[in-house]
Amino acid sequence: MASTTSSDINAFQNALKSAKHIVALAGAGLSAGTHDLLVNLVSILCQHAQQALPDSTQFYPLPPFIYIYLTFFAMAHLSNASFVYKKLYVSSYYSRRVGGAGDGGLWRKYDAMSLATPRAFRANPSRVWQFYHYRRELVLTKEPNRAHKALVAFEQKILSQASSQSSDTPTFALITQNIDGLSAGIQNLIEMHGMLFKNRCTGCGDVRENRNSPIVPALEGTENEEFEREIALKDLPKCEKCNGLLRPHVVWFEESLEASVLAEIQKELFRCDLVLIIGTSGLVYPAAGFRHAVKIQNPQAIIANFNVEPMERLETLETGIDFEFIGPCGQTLPEVLGVKAEVDRM
Repeated sequence: MASTTSSDINAFQNALKSAKHIVALAGAGLSAGTHDLLVNLVSILCQHAQQALPDSTQFYPLPPFIYIYLTFFAMAHLSNASFVYKKLYVSSYYSRRVGGAGDGGLWRKYDAMSLATPRAFRANPSRVWQFYHYRRELVLTKEPNRAHKALVAFEQKILSQASSQSSDTPTFALITQNIDGLSAGIQNLIEMHGMLFKNRCTGCGDVRENRNSPIVPALEGTENEEFEREIALKDLPKCEKCNGLLRPHVVWFEESLEASVLAEIQKELFRCDLVLIIGTSGLVYPAAGFRHAVKIQNPQAIIANFNVEPMERLETLETGIDFEFIGPCGQTLPEVLGVKAEVDRM
């Protein structure tokens, strides 16, 4: 960890007041405490990178511009940030399996990585839809936690300062790796990996949000069953425009980030002067390269880490972290962002 890293709240809040373009990068830790069985799924889905990079502890010096290239190459070409420098943080009780309903549900026997692929969907759309129905039903029982609310309150505070006469009004954007939809209260939101409650037509490409429970009658109750149903294609979710088969609008293995999402992220990162890293280890690409890309683009940019443990350096690179606030994000964010009173009222 760089020796200049500070945990001075007053100093950070002064830097926050001076910032013009603030970007928050959120990982699974943002949702910690809301749905613990689901919160680590992004990390779990990234485990296949350990096979791609058998000795991922090795890191070799590269010119600075290469880090920017690697970051956006990974964003464009590697599904679910599947490029690892050192190690992945995965819940010890969760392992590589997806928990089913209760302690011994149906979905515990399936490897998450075997279901989150286009090939799995083509081979058995009924199975994949039952898997995602289970995940949807799990998240529908949860509410945004204090960390989610702190970001909403912070954005509202920034928006309240907006003036049509001022060109210096601060901006805020949240780039989230999570697909749980619990950050929906944020206006300027970029969902890197899509969202559980959005569906995309495999025919016409139409994307729509749907939070119905269940999304279609045929899926009702499958989250609690011990045996997989065989659901006919005609009974699976269908497009309202063309009646084509819908699929979850999330990034699967073997898929790239959408070009429009990539462009939004690039725009925000290349103009930002303060980055909040929230609940993510920072060791998995593309997110691992965000803070370094920002620092290379703007050496004066401020990077603040909110996590349950200190940010590790990437072998030859220092962390690049200017401020670090260790603890559950639901505790640190409201206080450090100066919105504790607002969160208490929400």
